Amino acid sequence: MSSQEYASGVSSSSQAMRASKYKQTRATDAGTMRERRATQQSDLRKRQQSEILAKRRRDLLADESPTVQEYLNQLPQIAAGILSDDPELQLDCTIKIRRLLSKERSPPIDRVVQINNGILIPRLVSFLNTENGNTLLQFEAAWALTNIVSGDSVYTSLVVAADAVPYFVALLYSQDDNVKEQAVWALGNIAGDKPAFRDVVLHNGVMTPLVTIIRSSSKMAMVRNATWTLSNLCRGKTPPPNMQIISPALSVIPILLYVKDEEILTDTCWALSYLTDADSLQIQTIVDTGITPRLTELLLHHNINVVTPAVRTVGNIVTADDRLTQVVVNHGVLAKLGTLLHGLRDNIKKEACWTISNITAGSADQIQAVINANLIPPLLVQLQTGEPKTRKEAAWAIANACAGGLQQQVLFIVDAGAVLPLCAQLVSTDLKLVHMILQALDRVFFFCPETLDLVESQNVHHVIESLQNSPAPNVAQKAAELIRNHVSDESYEALAPAQTQSAYQFGGIAPSNGGFKF
Repeated sequence: MSSQEYASGVSSSSQAMRASKYKQTRATDAGTMRERRATQQSDLRKRQQSEILAKRRRDLLADESPTVQEYLNQLPQIAAGILSDDPELQLDCTIKIRRLLSKERSPPIDRVVQINNGILIPRLVSFLNTENGNTLLQFEAAWALTNIVSGDSVYTSLVVAADAVPYFVALLYSQDDNVKEQAVWALGNIAGDKPAFRDVVLHNGVMTPLVTIIRSSSKMAMVRNATWTLSNLCRGKTPPPNMQIISPALSVIPILLYVKDEEILTDTCWALSYLTDADSLQIQTIVDTGITPRLTELLLHHNINVVTPAVRTVGNIVTADDRLTQVVVNHGVLAKLGTLLHGLRDNIKKEACWTISNITAGSADQIQAVINANLIPPLLVQLQTGEPKTRKEAAWAIANACAGGLQQQVLFIVDAGAVLPLCAQLVSTDLKLVHMILQALDRVFFFCPETLDLVESQNVHHVIESLQNSPAPNVAQKAAELIRNHVSDESYEALAPAQTQSAYQFGGIAPSNGGFKF
């Protein structure tokens, strides 16, 4: 890059191209991490939801006398009753199976599904048929199957293979609220198991009745369960859900964001976090629903369970193009992120830093907005004292700002004391981050030559020299360019052979033989 380009900050077109490139790269890298976190979080929430259901059923069954072992001893007779043609016996034995599967924290699902080579599952599924008109039998069978699909994936597979999903979807139209709610819960557990099962549920027409339930139900428990099921239908990236099928949810999600119930808010924000973990076109579709003002408000919600997916969603939105990023900035998100940076939750501070890093990967105006919001000082605090993952995200935020900022913006960040904390991350194992920091330092050294003495006083130059041997070609090339750009020809020719990166640490390395002067 020419000195004229540096002096003017960089042309708007080249800056936009570089910002877009790094923003896309960050979005891709973070996307993999988010998918892992989202999968772990959803699995945990599936177990928690099963626990809530089990506790409720234990309360309902507190006065029932038979023990688990007594039911297990009766399994052959119970199975025979379920397989019989006697409607009364079918119902009585289905209730017993439901009670057995509801009796304890880890119900004996395996014992039930193994009876007669798994014949009970197809039989229970047949009881879901709306044509039989027996809503009590439907309810008990749905309850038993819901407990089965709250277990391991292998059990869910057996229920799906028995073609239960179309029956459960049909039950969403039931006039009996208990039957309807049980079907909602079962479909939520199936969809939350893995993307393949999620897609089975979606392709069986679940969205229309589910959205209708959310819109029309007066029962808070029903809406909670339906929203939780909706969040599981939105989850997953390998592959993601079909947005065309999911799209009816966009009519109710903005409404759900204003519901006061915190479980509903939490699951709605998780649904949004999954849907915005996508390309700019899909993010644009989500933003067009008008969620941004309310989502920004929820960043400061008193319940951390709401804040976590809310900040994740905002972070996803700003991985998109600069125009969508500006929508978020215009709704005052930076002030909210500043509050989160001063909070007590390490994971929230990390998410806030990550979100800011994608804003500083944007336009010069967006970098200036971060500066105007007084976010550079708390970012530097996190860069120096935060948890390791938080430091990494803060480093991205500062490096992006320096690499893409105008001269006066870079000078401001340097004056705030960013150089040495940023250089400390040059030993990171994240070579993409290291490359970004080297790009940032190239501009810092050009705009602020006096910083060369500062980094030499801390032996940072040894680390930069060693990075010429980095296994990442772009890092090695950039380190060499940095030396050529900012070291005199005489000094460059006198450089000792590059050493390995692991040989260096800040503040305790003597100058290499022959001298090395920036």
